[in-house]
Order: sequence, then C-alpha cells, then structure tokens
Amino acid sequence: MKTYSFCRRFGLRAAAAILLLASMSVVVQAQPRGFDREFGDSGRLIETEEGFLFVDGVYVPSPYKIEFEEDLFRINGQEYSASSYDLTRYVNRGGGMRGRRPRGMGFRGGERFRGERSQDVTEYNPLSGLAREMAYLNHGAIVILKSDMPPMLVWPGQHGYELLQTLVATADGPIEDVEVPRAVTTVEDQQLWTDLVVGFDATEPFLARAGTLINEMNSIETTAERQHAAQRLSEQIGYPLTVFALVLVVVAVGHLLTYAQATNLQIDDPKMRETIKKSTVISLVIVGLMSAVDLVWTLVAHQTGTMREMNPLGSRLISDPLQLITFKVLITSLSIGLLFWLRELPFARRATWWCCLVLTLLTARWVTFHSLFV
Repeated sequence: MKTYSFCRRFGLRAAAAILLLASMSVVVQAQPRGFDREFGDSGRLIETEEGFLFVDGVYVPSPYKIEFEEDLFRINGQEYSASSYDLTRYVNRGGGMRGRRPRGMGFRGGERFRGERSQDVTEYNPLSGLAREMAYLNHGAIVILKSDMPPMLVWPGQHGYELLQTLVATADGPIEDVEVPRAVTTVEDQQLWTDLVVGFDATEPFLARAGTLINEMNSIETTAERQHAAQRLSEQIGYPLTVFALVLVVVAVGHLLTYAQATNLQIDDPKMRETIKKSTVISLVIVGLMSAVDLVWTLVAHQTGTMREMNPLGSRLISDPLQLITFKVLITSLSIGLLFWLRELPFARRATWWCCLVLTLLTARWVTFHSLFV
C-alpha cells in the first residue's frame, strides 16, 4: 500500500510538472517579438500638426502622418529605411529593457527549469524607440533626422527656441559661424545642430510656422521681463508708498469728519464761508495726491499681473502706461481745476467733499491690499 501511495503521488507530481512546462512553453511561443510586441501587427501610426520635423537638413511641412513598420517608416508617404539612421541607442543591450536578468521560476529559490531558453537578450526593434521619440511631435517637440546620425529631440522651451531663431535667420543669408548652446552636450548632437544650420534652406512654410511660434515666445518673454521689473519696483516702493497712503487716509478721514456738516449746509457767515473755501482747497489737494497714489498702484499691479482693470475705459488704456498716465493727469487736472474755480458755489463744495470721500475709501482699499505684502 505504501509503495502504491508513493507511486501515485509521484505520478501526480510528474503530471503536474509536465502540464506546467507545456503551458509555459505555449506562453513563451505566444509572446510577440520585436516591433510586433511593442505595437501589434499593424505597427504604429502618428498623426499630428504640431512640432517641427527635419529630415536630412530639409524641413518637412506639417501635418505629419508617420507610419512605422518592421524595418522602415514613412513620413507623409515617403519611405525611409531604418538602416539609414544610427538607431543603436534604441537597441536593447541584454536583460530586457532595463538590462536585468529575469529570474527563473523553479520549484525552489528561483532556479531555472531544465531546458528553459535563456532570456538574457531580448529582441527589440529600434524603430519602436524612434517611434516613441517622434510621438513627442504631438507636444511641440523638434525632431531632427540625418542619415548615419542618431536622431535628435529638441524642446522649444529649452534650446529649441534658439534653434528656430537661428534657422529663421538663415533666410537673410547663410550662417557659417554657428553657436551651439551649452545644453547640447554630445558630439553627435552638436554636429547635427551645426550641419542643419549651415545647410538649411528656409522655405515659406517653415518661416510662417516658426515665425508665429517665435513671436509667441517673444511676447511671453517680454511679458515675463515686464512683470519681473514691475515686481522689483513694487518691492522698492511698496513700504514707503503704503505708509504715505496710510497717513493720507488718516488725514483725509479727519478732514472729512471735521467739515462734513459745514460743507453740506448753506452758510451766511463770511468768516465761516472762508473757512469752508479753505477746506475745499484742502480736499482738492487730498484728491490730487490720492489720485496719484491710485495711478502708481494701478500701473504696478497691472504690470505684475496681480490686478485686472475693471473700468472699461481704463482697461483699454492700461496696456499702454503712457496713454493711461496722460489720460489720468488730464482728466484729474481738469476736474480739480473746475472744482477750484467753482469753489464758492455750495454744489461745487459738496461735490469736492464727496470726491474726497470716494478717493479716501479707494486709497484705504489699496492700503489694505498692499499691507499684506509689506
């Protein structure tokens, strides 16, 4: 009985081992290799209108339709052989994608099965690596291909912007002394950069697309520089201007409370009327000073990007500081001059008092806002 039981257990284990080996061999044989494993039987297709593609020193106009197969790829219907380019950096050098030896699935401790085929070297089509890099065209990348050279991927946000500027400049004449950015470190990329610039022919489609992108980048750079300069100015004048405005608000509140009743009543006493006239002049001075503070803070806040002008008229002028300053000074001067000329009239005195009150509240709002940053 013991012999029969032992043979039975041994037979079951042997059968299980045979079934396991058979299933593993089926899985190994079913795994696709090379390009098929990466992208399937139909290969990979990239369609995009973004980015810039240069092949052998020539700009390829967008939109792009790039198809990859086993040993070639097509760009807008034009075939290119994989052997024409140096794709060695995409070739897997043993041990799978990460160069590690896969662990065997033995019964104990991970030993290999007998007869298991070594997986130290995994077949990998370099075109799949090229396809991954060329897919970055969807994100605005610049891809440069040249025969017998490794492909080069450049981002416009880095030194690709300089490359486009240099290529656009070739429209005015050939460039012989090429300056390669320090960020381009490898000898192959430096040579590829130089060869592209020296032999490049700037076509109309390229100039149109690159010019649009360069203008956008210049606009962004100009805006950033203006905001940085305004931020530095705000840091320099923030504290003294806030203190001055705070003192001005305190003085204005006291002045308005002192002459509120007398300004809004009909006074027949000559001495009192002279006092009210003087208070009206003081109110106009306060209005002028607060208008200047409001103008400075408005310009600085707009330049730093911390404020949006809600005044429909001011929003049209604020993009040009000179126009806004001219408009503000002209309107404020005319208003103050008119109220000063009519200061003996009760209506003009009341209008001056209310203008001073509005400017006081506005300045108090500015003081509250800037007190958070000084």
